[in-house]
Amino acid sequence: MDGDNEQQLRELVDAIPQPAWMARPDGSIQWFNRYWHELTATSPEEMAAWGSGDWARIQHPDHCDRVTRGYRHAIETGESWQDTFPLRDGNGAWRWFRTRAAPIRNATGQIEHWFGVNIDVTDQVEVAERLRESEARFRALVDASPLGIVIMDMHGQPIFFNPCCEALHGFGIDQARGEGWAHALHPED
Repeated sequence: MDGDNEQQLRELVDAIPQPAWMARPDGSIQWFNRYWHELTATSPEEMAAWGSGDWARIQHPDHCDRVTRGYRHAIETGESWQDTFPLRDGNGAWRWFRTRAAPIRNATGQIEHWFGVNIDVTDQVEVAERLRESEARFRALVDASPLGIVIMDMHGQPIFFNPCCEALHGFGIDQARGEGWAHALHPED
């Protein structure tokens, strides 16, 4: 890529409101866009001086080894890489990112560099966690209910019995499928 085109590409990538970066064929980072530096409160000089162990400063310790292994595997195999993990922002808060890196190859198929982008998915991760917590509370409530609770699908087939329902009828959801649920009815009904 000639100097003018590379500068235009950097200006374009700097305008992206998500962290983006380029790496050499060996996976060492050669450049971060402006948003990366704004997010992490790091300077280009500071990032250039970082060794592989310095990533622990911004990568969550619970994910650092897995992320590093995945990235190294991609570099060794030349395969694209994708993962989701938290990074520490400049305020010390953890933000979740879906990260993807793809090799950029020349005409002969050799990797010239890697291009990566980190998409902030913090809101989606937080919503999913709140949904899991809500479902767990609902499940605990339904499981503890002294009432028999049945959920049927659109075709009138049972898809859920709570424990009280199983105790009342003397059989579980597996036995209720098909016409099995009819055994819970009074013979005259």
